[in-house]
Amino acid sequence: MHYILFCTMIISLGGLIISTYMGTVLCRRIFKVLTSLLFIGTAMVSSKRNLAHKVYHYWIISGLVLSTFGDVFLAFSGRNNFLLGVACFIVAHICYIIAFSCLRGINKEDFLRFGILLIPLIIILLVGKFEFKGMLPLVMGYMFIIGFMVVKAISLKRYYQDSKVAVTLTIVGALLFLISDGILLFKIFGVEGLRYGDFFNSLTYYVGQELLAISLAWPIAIREEC
Repeated sequence: MHYILFCTMIISLGGLIISTYMGTVLCRRIFKVLTSLLFIGTAMVSSKRNLAHKVYHYWIISGLVLSTFGDVFLAFSGRNNFLLGVACFIVAHICYIIAFSCLRGINKEDFLRFGILLIPLIIILLVGKFEFKGMLPLVMGYMFIIGFMVVKAISLKRYYQDSKVAVTLTIVGALLFLISDGILLFKIFGVEGLRYGDFFNSLTYYVGQELLAISLAWPIAIREEC
């Protein structure tokens, strides 16, 4: 069943991309909600297939639900909708951080990787041509949170040997989420914009979320858990 939902989500994503360039605004919003509901459905079905680490599943699904609300808010114009959308995504990333920390506690290696990851992210902010319109502190704070989320996902590589599928899907999903937000950064704040930004943002974001969702179908072989 989780494979059927996965394929259906990909089809819906195709509809979203097509409607972005050829359809109406209403059609695009419908496909956005439908695609998001499908990756939430994938997570719930996958969670039932794998009964291990239920608390971990709870936090991942919570992150997916909050991401859906965030995506819906961003679909509407206006500063307030944008701020609400960002707030939802911030809390979603915190949910992911808690989830990954349930399986692999925060340690010194995480802060080392976090520092290394911040270097290219900060360089992009300094070198890129952006107009933040007073939102630079918000962007920086968001960047720190999603950066640490990715670091915590990468920390699960410790369990790769016994849990290749789950760990690979989780890490790739988190990295695609980071890439999608990078694309969104240039799309929203970039002075020169980004050609085909909507296409690449949708592709990386929804595929990343779906990989996190379907990863719940496979257990991660560890002893520690929240």
